[in-house]
Amino acid sequence: MRREIVTASPASLGTGRRGDLGGALAAIGLAALALVFAFADPAGNVWSAAVLIGALGLDGLGRIASRLALRGPSGPGLAAMPSMVLASERGTMAVAFLFAAAAFTWPDRFPVLSSLVAGLLAMGGITRFVIAWTLFRAGRENEDE
Repeated sequence: MRREIVTASPASLGTGRRGDLGGALAAIGLAALALVFAFADPAGNVWSAAVLIGALGLDGLGRIASRLALRGPSGPGLAAMPSMVLASERGTMAVAFLFAAAAFTWPDRFPVLSSLVAGLLAMGGITRFVIAWTLFRAGRENEDE
């Protein structure tokens, strides 16, 4: 029994070079902002900044996994997979901008704000890992048949 896997095309996902660049710029901006707040008030912000940077790393690894899944047997059409939580790369840029505006408006609430953004990024990264893993397994099953 052969199963077909239907995936979205890169055009329908709205991904590509510009989406990758936007996500990378948002990640760099978020990491820089976290470092600024960590150095400004190490006692209050260092752990929340570390969590945010860790979530950015997890999101980056999820993007790498999605790229590897693209190269696999069932990966055509997967592209860079936009964040399932933030809906699009524009969503990532919007969250980064809103986070920066809120963090500078209420610097005493940086730990809470960074935890919220870190949660969104971690969920997006984990979702990419799960989809990549599913596609890897589906590709192996199709090869066995």
